[in-house]
Amino acid sequence: MNKKKRMTVLLVTLLIPFILVACSNTSSENTMGSNNDPDAIFKMAWQYIVYQINNSSYTGQINGAKITRLELVDTYQSAAGEAVNIYSLEYSFFINKEEGWVPGSTGFGSPYLFVVNKDGSPQIIGVEYTKDVLASGGYGKIAEEVIANDEVLDFAKYSSDADPYSQDEIEAAFNAVKNHYTMTDQLLINLWYDKEKCLAQVDEYSKTSTLYGMAEAAARGDLLFLYSDIYSLNPDFEQLMMEMNIILIRDSEDAPWEIVDQGY
Repeated sequence: MNKKKRMTVLLVTLLIPFILVACSNTSSENTMGSNNDPDAIFKMAWQYIVYQINNSSYTGQINGAKITRLELVDTYQSAAGEAVNIYSLEYSFFINKEEGWVPGSTGFGSPYLFVVNKDGSPQIIGVEYTKDVLASGGYGKIAEEVIANDEVLDFAKYSSDADPYSQDEIEAAFNAVKNHYTMTDQLLINLWYDKEKCLAQVDEYSKTSTLYGMAEAAARGDLLFLYSDIYSLNPDFEQLMMEMNIILIRDSEDAPWEIVDQGY
């Protein structure tokens, strides 16, 4: 049986050492990454990076991130015939104008993502680092150990309970957002519903907003806030945007959700 595992990662740079403790308590449904999705591995790599940022004990401000390398470096075939794809991941954080970009490597080197297809979807079953790979004599030994651990490392963000909406209503809103982003130059990394935060914002907008009929929609129960981590793929504006609001409205309970605004 697969077990979910959280990870503790020590991020050490020449400029600023800090610890990234991956121990998030967020909870809901992962909608990212299927075998038919050409961006699935890219999304999973970004989920890993965002996970580290969100759980960092670093006291300064991380203002951005970028992937500098994501490359399939080897494929290991287990004795049972299971293929493990091994990806080298290198990335950097932007701290501030004075310190600039800081490599997101660890004291053990850069991470390698060990990925298998389970039930038609790629899943990370291990994250190892350069020193460990070199010490083991290569990818094969590490891959054997990762397979033997029988674990899945899940770095996605999850939703709270759907209440007061139904699960079908939330799922319909998710689909509307995902369909929207397939037509943009932005990569949807994480998408989730936060009951407490959403209801507070709906209450606020019901009293103050005059845009797009939000106050009226809030009164009917037809206003919804979802939250997202997004990476802009526009070469003139490549940027990681975390915890963005996505505001949706529908005309009635039976009508489809439509995005009317997004931002902070």
